[in-house]
Amino acid sequence: MRDFEQPGRSVAVARNGMAATSHPTATLTAVEILKAGGNAVDAAIAACAVQCVVEAGSTGIGGDCFAMIAPRGGTEIIAYNGSGRTPAGLTLDRLRAAGVETIGRSSPHAVTVPGAVDAWCRLNADHGRMPMIDILAPAVAIAREGYAITPRVAADLGKQVSLLAADPAARATFLIDGAAPAVGDVQHQPALAETLEAIGRDGRDAFYRGPVADDMLARLREAGGFHEAADFASAVGEYVVPIHATYRGRTVYEIPPNGQGIVALLILAILSRFEIGRHPADADETHSSSRRPGSPMPRATPMSPMAAHRPRRRRICWRRPSSTGSPPASIRHARARLRRWPRRSSTRTRSISRSSIAIGPRSASSTRSSIPTAAA
Repeated sequence: MRDFEQPGRSVAVARNGMAATSHPTATLTAVEILKAGGNAVDAAIAACAVQCVVEAGSTGIGGDCFAMIAPRGGTEIIAYNGSGRTPAGLTLDRLRAAGVETIGRSSPHAVTVPGAVDAWCRLNADHGRMPMIDILAPAVAIAREGYAITPRVAADLGKQVSLLAADPAARATFLIDGAAPAVGDVQHQPALAETLEAIGRDGRDAFYRGPVADDMLARLREAGGFHEAADFASAVGEYVVPIHATYRGRTVYEIPPNGQGIVALLILAILSRFEIGRHPADADETHSSSRRPGSPMPRATPMSPMAAHRPRRRRICWRRPSSTGSPPASIRHARARLRRWPRRSSTRTRSISRSSIAIGPRSASSTRSSIPTAAA
């Protein structure tokens, strides 16, 4: 039980459903969709669409979509890979012929065909309850009527001013007179509202064919891209078999590659070999009421490879004598212990070295184990 006299957040509990996103408007939209009779798939699509408007630095309809679903809360996990593909005409020989040596962040060759919209429509058709026009209605309204800039979005836009200013469309959409908006400023995205409304009304073809697709193709070709209309028209995701790993009695599922989830499973597999909770900065210790509020967190002292193989007796740090002329009590006790320690015993030295070597990995593993604990 947390100390309610201290700053913090309580655990969220609910009976019929809950949602969590990085933006309060998106979270509220998901809850409203559930209250309107939608299921978890409908709520997730609606929340993601809202985030495409209010937090475009995190996600967008020009991006990808990975989803895992547990139908009716069961143990069967359904995974969907809605990541985009490179254009069919993008080949190494063609890039070399065009003089392309590197693919930078703003290069048209770094742009894959968006997979998110196709994934939304497919998942809604297979697992949703509500029609897409109702699911996307909140995002359409927010984009058209305006939304307030949150502190996180203001900070993110502030870090990318030069990047956004280099593109006319991005500059007109996200910057105000060439500068990042401040917290509380109101932005509008009428063009995005029209696109989302068309997707809700006409489905995926409103995005991958027709005026919207033509506009994306024209922009990419102007920048030197090799995208073709057929690349957009044929864009489609796929259901995949999820990969999983067991970590301390829990089964964790992820999307297989090309998704990045396999990295999380590998990290869990590594952490499962270590003891959790031995680090002085673990969650229980860090948030313990015994630690004075405002005091710094305890930090681990990494052990160098040389120190790990050094006998302990060599690690004692002698300090200058005290003002009385005699060493402090701690130093006197340490010296007395050393006098009782057998000198240069090869057997003793080897045993100490093995003990020191064993300490090194435990210290290192504790440092790593604190990371997921703190994140949780």
